[in-house]
Amino acid sequence: MFRQGTEPPPFEERTSLGFTFDDISKAKISAFTKEAGIRVGRIAVPDFPRGLNVADAARVKNAGASSSSPRMRIGTSPRPR
Repeated sequence: MFRQGTEPPPFEERTSLGFTFDDISKAKISAFTKEAGIRVGRIAVPDFPRGLNVADAARVKNAGASSSSPRMRIGTSPRPR
């Protein structure tokens, strides 16, 4: 991290702590793709953010989990309290 010549990754590229693929709402993905006029057919929930390059094999990047507040996350459902 402190090595000369290296820059930390931008905020959007860092993985979102505490956010998992289980936090993503399939209904909101469907609503988003319908509104955007995108046809994805049947797609597994984890494959959708990976296809947008906002997730890797195991984690969602901050760009895919737009806010630390569950109620503000795009494409997610709030966790029950």
